[in-house]
Amino acid sequence: MKKKLIGAETVMNHVTDGVFHLSEEIILTPAARDLLRDNRVLLMAGTSAHNQTAPLAPCGAPVCMNCSECVMEKQEVNIEALIRKIIAEQLTGKTGEFEKIVDKESGVFCVKAATVTPEPFDTGKKGDKVFITDVATLEESPCLGFGIMEIQEGSAFDWTLRYDEVDYIIDGTLEIILDDRKVTASKGDILFIPKDSSITFSTPDSARFMFVTYPADWANQ
Repeated sequence: MKKKLIGAETVMNHVTDGVFHLSEEIILTPAARDLLRDNRVLLMAGTSAHNQTAPLAPCGAPVCMNCSECVMEKQEVNIEALIRKIIAEQLTGKTGEFEKIVDKESGVFCVKAATVTPEPFDTGKKGDKVFITDVATLEESPCLGFGIMEIQEGSAFDWTLRYDEVDYIIDGTLEIILDDRKVTASKGDILFIPKDSSITFSTPDSARFMFVTYPADWANQ
């Protein structure tokens, strides 16, 4: 079997979703292994998720339960896998961890807004500090979407809404820029942004606000 040597210069090009699949024909240089470890990349034996076997220890050997180093490594692998699963769920629209009181019979529920910690939102621009979390699933609220959004450190990003949106400013200042015009909303104010608006979300410092959208599945409009 022909062996393939992978060094630190190219090893990150072979990482998919935080996982490096180490097949029998691949040899990693020590520097490449160090780089994977420093970036918290999970080593898995096999060429893909379909034929992978066991997680690997830093040395490249399968993780065993017979030594303290491998026991600790296996615990770290399990923790990392759980964290990746939670992040993946949040990025696909599932709600994160926060306090929600639900009356299952009626469908009425109350979200404790102060317990909501929004997750990072990719605006497509490096350096933006934007965070968002939906607080209701489509099953719970098929018509209206709503959640908490934060814009920090004076970030600003362009957005075209394919849905109607209402924003209630919980804290800070939110600016909606429309060409050469600007609408500013402060703590306690309510904003309405109609469908098909091309705007810039901006803040001079920071803003935390609740948003309500129609239809509910705003991310796929």
